[in-house]
Amino acid sequence: MAHHTIRIEVTPSDFDESGKIRADRVFQFFQDASESHVSSLGVGPDDLIKRDFIWVLTKMRVRYTGEMKAGEEYICTTFPANQKRATFKRDYYINYASDGADPDKAVIIGASQWCILNHRTRKLEKTDISFEMPEDEIDMIEGVFPKIHGENLQFVMNHHVNARDLDYNDHCNNTRYIALSEAATGRNVKESLYVNFANESRFGEEFDIFTEEQEEGIYAEGRKQDGTIVFQIIIS
Repeated sequence: MAHHTIRIEVTPSDFDESGKIRADRVFQFFQDASESHVSSLGVGPDDLIKRDFIWVLTKMRVRYTGEMKAGEEYICTTFPANQKRATFKRDYYINYASDGADPDKAVIIGASQWCILNHRTRKLEKTDISFEMPEDEIDMIEGVFPKIHGENLQFVMNHHVNARDLDYNDHCNNTRYIALSEAATGRNVKESLYVNFANESRFGEEFDIFTEEQEEGIYAEGRKQDGTIVFQIIIS
């Protein structure tokens, strides 16, 4: 089916000091739902690696439309929203379990862009993978993924990628960029978050984090010593 729903486990440690759900945990819920869906269709990470392919998340938008609370039960729903050549748009929404998978009652919504890379060459590849699209054509967050950049960046901190940062591809997990950006900016996500994952970072590599106040929120950028941008984030 086009829509895929999972139950998510939310604990008190998933909330910040103000009682807001941590953005890195929301990212993890979304990624868990994505992996569960593609795995159920036979094109999950374990299936693709046998063909020398991997899923790569390139962009993500998150918007808080309600409140999550510790001690409550939640579900996360995901569905493919669009597909163009080798890129795939996927949307998400989180509900109280008691409300069922109802996008109109979602407390958090999201939109993402994924692609498939050749595991050996690290290059984008078109495959025979395609998804059934929802008949209702819901678009959780309308509009294109914008280009973002900084102009008057201030260096804040350096990070050395360690074993605790790694995902199943042995690269720095996307959720870590969120947590590091919040630490660098001193801001937790209150309303929305937008992330552009520009390049991978691997075990043992280092990147600097720079920040800048912008009209849309606070901007954070991770950059390697050679100038390669790893990620770009706007927190509001």
